[in-house]
Amino acid sequence: MEYEISELGRSLAPIFHQLAEWSKHNLAVAEKARQRYDR
Repeated sequence: MEYEISELGRSLAPIFHQLAEWSKHNLAVAEKARQRYDR
């Protein structure tokens, strides 16, 4: 059996890309906030 993403699913690619970029740029900020919260 072979699976393939639908056109509707492919339309999410730019959103996932933006989310990945946001995560890459904000991971350090989120980690510092988590450390402050955990104190």
